[in-house]
Amino acid sequence: SNSFAPRIRLPPFLKPGAAVEISSNESGFRGSWYMGKVVAVPSSDSTTTKCEVEYTTLFFDKEGRKRLREVVDVGQLRPPAPAVSEREKRREVAVGDDVDAFYSDGWWEGTVTEVMGDGRMSVYFRASKEQIRFRRDELRFHREWVNGAWRPPIEETEVDE
Repeated sequence: SNSFAPRIRLPPFLKPGAAVEISSNESGFRGSWYMGKVVAVPSSDSTTTKCEVEYTTLFFDKEGRKRLREVVDVGQLRPPAPAVSEREKRREVAVGDDVDAFYSDGWWEGTVTEVMGDGRMSVYFRASKEQIRFRRDELRFHREWVNGAWRPPIEETEVDE
């Protein structure tokens, strides 16, 4: 093999069996993240950056028995977003907040445009130019996985007195 080929440095979270969130580069799916797990990673002497993944909520068949598997680039994978802390659950959602909404089997990046009195929120999705109403428990505050850390950082759950 070519000893000058750059070695692929896999992020530490990418191991076979590890839970991940998977983004799509397909048009119509940009800004969405789907839950899944890593099936296979490139070997240490490989020059490919492709991993095989299996989706948790997407299926190959209509009956929902065969989970969809795909080969995706390492750059489309990140760890699962952390569980929402109690503090964050209590945080008010305001117009203009960037959120991920659980919709159509995945998490979609959007912006809150309206907060209704019944506890629902209107979320606008730039990718699809759709505006859809959600309950508070279907939303999480939007975060990006950048250089091995969440931005904005996760608020630590306060210690109960």
